[in-house]
Amino acid sequence: MNHVRPRLRSRVNFRHLQCFLEVARSGSLTKAGAVLALTQPAVSKTLHELEEDLGVRLLDRNKAGVELTDDGRNFHRYASISVSALRSGLDALSQSGAGKLSPLRTGCSLSSAASIMPDILLEFGAAFPDIPLEVVSGPIGILIPKLKHGELELLIGRMPEGAHIAGLNFEPLFQENGAFAVRVGHPLCGENFSPKQIADYPLIVPRDNGVIWRDISNFFISLGVMNLRPHLMTNCPDLAKSYLQSTDAVWCVRRGVVAADVVENRLALLPVDTGTLSSTIGITTIRDLPLSTVARIFLDIVRNHPPEKAANPTHPKAAA
Repeated sequence: MNHVRPRLRSRVNFRHLQCFLEVARSGSLTKAGAVLALTQPAVSKTLHELEEDLGVRLLDRNKAGVELTDDGRNFHRYASISVSALRSGLDALSQSGAGKLSPLRTGCSLSSAASIMPDILLEFGAAFPDIPLEVVSGPIGILIPKLKHGELELLIGRMPEGAHIAGLNFEPLFQENGAFAVRVGHPLCGENFSPKQIADYPLIVPRDNGVIWRDISNFFISLGVMNLRPHLMTNCPDLAKSYLQSTDAVWCVRRGVVAADVVENRLALLPVDTGTLSSTIGITTIRDLPLSTVARIFLDIVRNHPPEKAANPTHPKAAA
């Protein structure tokens, strides 16, 4: 029998244990994924990370499903105890004070709310259905004061800039590019498209404290377009999407906000290199302020959520 080599790293976390236990219980990666609100590849990746950290094979895969190895059976006992103890601790908290756990209050940017947050909330809710969540979505510049005043425990979104960063910790997760979205069949979806032509159409941009507009202005200046003025400034995605459908406007937006609309062919992305419009998406917390147990569990899920969908959403080629 193989033995766990003494090289265990701190990367083993609740998500790994939860996934391992559910696969062992169901005997299937697909069934475990359905319970955990994860895709089969995500379950497989999580198990691979756990086995790599432990240095042993925990499960044997076969046509009938999966079964525990000898090391897997040994580890299963301790993993069950650990997860059971954590759940017992949370239950004890829920039975004290007012008789229930206080909700986790988190903020997230508009693009995060549209892209990564739904899957994160599904995964968290599947693991802890009795823990309430409150999610406030909006521009980071508006959410940061709420974080500093104690109204929120953490933020997920663009890295704070300037004076906002004082007293905060920022943990980067991934890079998210901007995009230029239009209705399907927009005149710019033709074969002879040039990025400079965007300036000939009404431009929709986010309403912010100047940072985003500065980057957009610099982008157009690099194309030789000077003194560009936006047609509409809004932080309401539903308004912008509705306006696009009835006009020839062009919306400069984070990819995550329109990822689902593009995949479902409600909107199209213009073929523009928007690398200069990228933003670092991550987790912002108050420096030196300990997080609650619930917040730490939530962040563990956030840290291990695949960012590919939000950072680079699959989309059909813009075409008339």
